Amino acid sequence: MKRVEKSEKYYISNKGIIINSVLIVVFAALAFIIYYFPAKILSRETIDYYSEFIFPKVALPFNAVSNFFMQSLTEIFAVIGSIMLFILIIIFIVQSIISAVRGGGRGFCRYFLVRIRVVMTIVLIASIIFQLMIGLNYNRTPVATRLKLNGEGYTCDQYLTVLDWAYYEMMAARRHLGTDYNGVAHLDSNYEMAVYDANAIIMGMDDYFDLGLSPTYVRAKPVALSYFWSYTYITGFYDAMLGEANVNTDYMDVLDFPVTLCHEIYHAKGYSREYDANTAAVLTCIESSRADFRYAGYYYIFMNLYGVTREYALQEGIEFPDYISRPEFQMVQKDMTASLMYAESLENNPFTKMIEEMSEDVNDTYLKSNGQEGGTETYKVPSNIYVDFYFKYIAEASDAES
Repeated sequence: MKRVEKSEKYYISNKGIIINSVLIVVFAALAFIIYYFPAKILSRETIDYYSEFIFPKVALPFNAVSNFFMQSLTEIFAVIGSIMLFILIIIFIVQSIISAVRGGGRGFCRYFLVRIRVVMTIVLIASIIFQLMIGLNYNRTPVATRLKLNGEGYTCDQYLTVLDWAYYEMMAARRHLGTDYNGVAHLDSNYEMAVYDANAIIMGMDDYFDLGLSPTYVRAKPVALSYFWSYTYITGFYDAMLGEANVNTDYMDVLDFPVTLCHEIYHAKGYSREYDANTAAVLTCIESSRADFRYAGYYYIFMNLYGVTREYALQEGIEFPDYISRPEFQMVQKDMTASLMYAESLENNPFTKMIEEMSEDVNDTYLKSNGQEGGTETYKVPSNIYVDFYFKYIAEASDAES
């Protein structure tokens, strides 16, 4: 009987094993260095220069491709990619077994090392893109610092003044909004116009406050599978690999949607930290000519200040206004009830809690790995920042006019 020679397809020399192993280690080490070290070795001034002058040019081709499509490319790639990944894992397992049977240990080693080398090449490229599109921007000068807001040294009376301002501005904006048959307020326009207006006012904020944003128009994408995404309680997502802002549109809550939309656009325009994006988004909304944006912005400030100011007033023995019992507040109460009912409707699904906890843990770990020590807590903007903004920009402007 004639002996069957082993195919070269399943053969790898000792030299080949060494070369592939070294390449895998080098690629993994480079990916690690690129992901973690730039923020540690580059100065704040260098990163600021990159964020303001180089990042817009890097992001331009990504934004151009994303803006060409109305649909969320992130969603398309996520769905197709998940299916392809499952198929590739099956193929990998089957081919690994075939390689081991036909080529022995060396056959399996060859197949495994070549595939891992490909994977590490992709990881290395992804690390570079991540760092250029979002990683470095985590370490730029914060929005509050650029606005010279430190939020220190304000009294209870001053907190009450700002809370009053937020309340009356919120109510004034609410009166300009249309409502449905349940009396719940809705947005002033369709989704695409809201995105256009958000971009316009954000660039206006950049011109006035010199935030150093990318000037590229960001077409924030509505996610078609938003209903299922809602179970994670995530309302928006910036995809750094595609430079694409994505927004959950299952329920376009007038209390939250404008802030979320501006928040994701700020990510795409160069501010990676959640604290920065939230601060800028809220201030953008209250400066908007749209009543729905102003309503959402002032509502956010009012709710942010309400509990803190109330506790402050109790400690100081100062009377706290009963905003909630006022008849006019019932308009806001209807919007809050509708928002709460939507959230409760998601809790009826047995998988909701598990999905929520998983998404929370993943997001928390991701934020901490990128220098946001508070994790998901960094979404919350300290209330004193809004107090500081009021006295440095609103009150001073009012005094100048009078």
